[in-house]
Amino acid sequence: MNGILAIGTALGLVLTAVFLIAGTAAPFLTEPRKARR
Repeated sequence: MNGILAIGTALGLVLTAVFLIAGTAAPFLTEPRKARR
């Protein structure tokens, strides 16, 4: 059970990191596209 909990916490940390990176990178990625149009 400890292995399952470790995997669950690791996935949770990875998901939070992905959401944080996506939230910070989204404006920089979308602005150039809007500026081109």
